[in-house]
Amino acid sequence: MLVLGPLFMVGALSFSYLNYKNLPVSLPQTNKQGGVSQEKLAGQMLGEILAETDKEAMRQTLLNVPKNPTEVSATCQSTGGKLESAVPTDCPDPLFSWSGEQTQESGTKITGFYVYFGTNGDDQPITPNSPVNLFQKVIRPKHDGNFQPKNKFSPKNLEKGTIYYLAVAAVSDSTNPNWQTGLDIVSVDDLSARSAKILFVYDYQ
Repeated sequence: MLVLGPLFMVGALSFSYLNYKNLPVSLPQTNKQGGVSQEKLAGQMLGEILAETDKEAMRQTLLNVPKNPTEVSATCQSTGGKLESAVPTDCPDPLFSWSGEQTQESGTKITGFYVYFGTNGDDQPITPNSPVNLFQKVIRPKHDGNFQPKNKFSPKNLEKGTIYYLAVAAVSDSTNPNWQTGLDIVSVDDLSARSAKILFVYDYQ
């Protein structure tokens, strides 16, 4: 079973380990029955229980983490003009603002955002069946970006001839560290989510 990394699986891993230590499953001595040992059968059962435990922990994460922003607007500060995603521009000082973020866990509120603005345009969703190395490739604002308390951001030192991607993850004041950083939730049933989706493509020419 492939268990994903810290995108939203840290709680699942910890929960699995605790359950592994306390599961009421004893591994009997090897005793061949029809060519399959009782030890092997017990091991398979344990693996199935752990797999379901991981999935339930992942599901609870998706049901409680904040939802990331869904809308963004951009203006050029020097001209006041509106900017469009993926449309080439020579504006040196864009200002982005976003909305649509919300908490899911009762009693929590949004306290800020992790903002990614860079050249990585990979925002593929991740599922339990995704290859492990995908986690290292996709945009992760918490790890690759910076914390921003407000829902506005203006990048500096832009290089002409470069395409930049904006992705934003919401942050809540949850007391559960696994439920503090937002996700772009694709499907709870399929356990599919992005760390953050691309909100704006900035083509600076």
